[in-house]
Amino acid sequence: MRRHWVISRPKRKLILVPDLLGIFSSVAGGQNWKGNRSLQIEFETALTNAQWKAQNISRDGSGGRTYAALLRMLGLWYEDKEKGAQLTIAGQEILAGYSPIQIITKQLLDYQYPSPYSLNRNVNISHEFRIWPFRFIINLLLETELEEISQKEIAYCLVPFAKTMKDIESCKTRILQFRERPEYSIGQAIEMSKATRDNLLNIGNTAVNMFEYTGFFIEQPDIRSLSLKLDCIDSINKLLASLRTNLIQNPEDEVTFQTRYGTGINTTKDYSRSIRTTMDVNPTERKIITEFYVIASNEPLYSITDNLVEKIQNVTGATRNLILNVINKLEITHSAGQFSTTYMQLSRGGINTAKDFERKTNTFFIRGFNLDSEWVGNLAIAL
Repeated sequence: MRRHWVISRPKRKLILVPDLLGIFSSVAGGQNWKGNRSLQIEFETALTNAQWKAQNISRDGSGGRTYAALLRMLGLWYEDKEKGAQLTIAGQEILAGYSPIQIITKQLLDYQYPSPYSLNRNVNISHEFRIWPFRFIINLLLETELEEISQKEIAYCLVPFAKTMKDIESCKTRILQFRERPEYSIGQAIEMSKATRDNLLNIGNTAVNMFEYTGFFIEQPDIRSLSLKLDCIDSINKLLASLRTNLIQNPEDEVTFQTRYGTGINTTKDYSRSIRTTMDVNPTERKIITEFYVIASNEPLYSITDNLVEKIQNVTGATRNLILNVINKLEITHSAGQFSTTYMQLSRGGINTAKDFERKTNTFFIRGFNLDSEWVGNLAIAL
C-alpha cells in the first residue's frame, strides 16, 4: 500500500488528451478493456501510428494500458461490465468540441483520493488519503502567504504528507522548513512514504506540468514551479466555488463514481445519439473512426474531402460510401482548431514536449504536404 500521492504520467503534460481520447474511444468504446491484451495492443498501435508514442509496441499492451489509465484517472471513461468501455459526459464533451482546457481543469480540481484509480491494485494508495490533491495545491497558494511552490516542495512536502484538505498549515510549515533544510525534509519524506527520492520528485514534476495546462500559472520556459497569475485569481475562486464540496463516496463502484466525477461542463446536452457513446459499429467502422482520429491528430481537417476519404480508404480498405457514412457522424468542425492548439502547445512545451513536437512536425510534412521527411531526433541525440 502506497503512502503518498500517485499520478499517472505516460506524458507529463495534458496537451495530448483530446487526441488520445478520440483514438481510445474509437478502438475500445463498447468493448471489454480489462484483461483484453489484443485490444490494448491495438490501442497502443494506433497511438504509435498517430505519433503520440515512440515506435516500440509492447508485447502485452502495457503501453496502451498506461495511456488508458491517464484517461481513467481524469474521469473521462469507465468500464461497465455489460456495456464495456464508456466515455463519461466530460469525455464526450471533449470529443464534441467543447473547450478541453475548461473540462480537464475541472477534472483536475475534482481528482480525488480515494477513487477507482487510487484503489487499483497497481496503484493502491492508503485509505488515509482523503483529498483533492490538485485543489489542495491551489488552496495552499490562495490561503497562505506562499507566492510560489516548486516541484520539489510538492514532491517532498505535500506528496507524502497532505492527506486531507485540513493539512494546509502543516504543509506550509514543511515547505518553509524545506527552504531552510532541504536534505532533512527530503529524508522525512522518504521515511514517511517509503518511496525513493526520484519517485517523489517525478510525482511533483508531473503535478506541475499537468497544472500548467490550466493557464492559471505564470508560464516558464522549463516549468519547475507554480505561481498564480494575479488576473486569474477571481476566475479560480469562482471555479472553486462551483465544484463539489464533498468527496464522492463508494469508489469501489466504478460506474457510479466515474459518472459522477465526469459530469462535464454542459450537462444539458443530450449525447444519447452520439456514435461515440453507443459505439454500436462493426470492426471496419471502428477502423475508419480510429484512422480519422489518427489523421486529425497529425494534420488540420477543415472538412470532409476526397483526400481525407482516400487516406482512410488506403488504410482500412473500406468503400467510399461506408467511409462517408461513418465520418459524417463525427465532429469535424473543431478538428482543425484542435490540431492547431495542440501543435502550438507542443511547440512551447520545452524539453518535455520537444520530441512530440518534432515527431508531429515530421508526420505533418509527410501527411499534410506529401514531403519525404524523416525524424532523426534519437540519432541526433546519439551523435
